[in-house]
Amino acid sequence: RWEACAEDGSCSESFEVDRLGVTIRKMVIITPNDITYIDSELSDAEKFVKGALEVYRVRYHSNDCVLKIAYPRDNWGVRHIENEWEVLDRAKRVSGITHGIKKYDCVFGSAILKEYFEGDMLYESVSSSVRHQLEKTVEDLHFLGIFNLNINGENTILSPSKRRAKIIDLGHCDIYSEDYGAISPDMFSNGKKRDLYDLGLLFG
Repeated sequence: RWEACAEDGSCSESFEVDRLGVTIRKMVIITPNDITYIDSELSDAEKFVKGALEVYRVRYHSNDCVLKIAYPRDNWGVRHIENEWEVLDRAKRVSGITHGIKKYDCVFGSAILKEYFEGDMLYESVSSSVRHQLEKTVEDLHFLGIFNLNINGENTILSPSKRRAKIIDLGHCDIYSEDYGAISPDMFSNGKKRDLYDLGLLFG
């Protein structure tokens, strides 16, 4: 394997070479300095979440956004990105989530650009108005067949004014459809009950 690395140790390119010296695969590792490799309209990248995926806060058309990246070998990450984009596409009119803006598929893997919602993780009591907002969000997602919402304080952001809250990561969700038999009605029903239980725990 050969890697091209910057002085800070971050690698931008990785090649695998077989015994005959033939390149068999190339993987691009995105860093804040070369985020425009994905999209020339992205700027001011700042990695701000540590986890299974690469997550950056970026500027896009003068707005703060979130860029989530999964590299080709990360099968779980790629599935997570693909699943979240499908969910976001279905839930375009649901107000209590961070919506999708753009999806990317190229040599570096898969990525999605999402709205950024300013605030803190929800680990405190909230007003009745915020409770109603989140209950309505869950209800709207369930109506669309989206469940297993992974509702917890880390995945729910409360605005600085404490008047709004949004669910920010829907990559763990499942989608129920009567036309697609992979998920039974009972699984859907139980999943919705679990979401409501988790919502109750979130409210304390």
